[in-house]
Amino acid sequence: MAAPSDTTSSRRDVLGAASVAVASGAVALAAWPVGRYLAAPGLRTAHAPSRVEVCADAQLAPGQMRLARAADATIAVLRRHDGSLVAFVASCTHLGCTVRFRADRDDLHCGCHGATFDPVTGAPRSGPAVSPLGSIPVEVRDGRIFVGT
Repeated sequence: MAAPSDTTSSRRDVLGAASVAVASGAVALAAWPVGRYLAAPGLRTAHAPSRVEVCADAQLAPGQMRLARAADATIAVLRRHDGSLVAFVASCTHLGCTVRFRADRDDLHCGCHGATFDPVTGAPRSGPAVSPLGSIPVEVRDGRIFVGT
């Protein structure tokens, strides 16, 4: 027959191990959003996708944006009010939500956490994003808008 102290010691060991496991899980759950935020730089590195056709040049009026899907990214193509075209990776550099153009505020806006970006340079204006949107080459050829290389 085991001594009472051996049983108590064994229970304490099991409860201690369980407490450590629960505490570790709680710390991991609390640290995940912070880690995800810090890991977001992977979303910030833009590389030009292969050439993708967006739409006919006449279909994108000043102050409008179109989204195009490249192999590994969604691209935002914006016709500025002066008629010029710009294109960016449409993933917010904070956590990767898709940005939208707000003509009334002249910005690119992430609806997930409120980040805003300059529609000419892609630089962050406000919100949690600190890195600019990745710029993508855009051109008009034969009356069609293309992005990428």
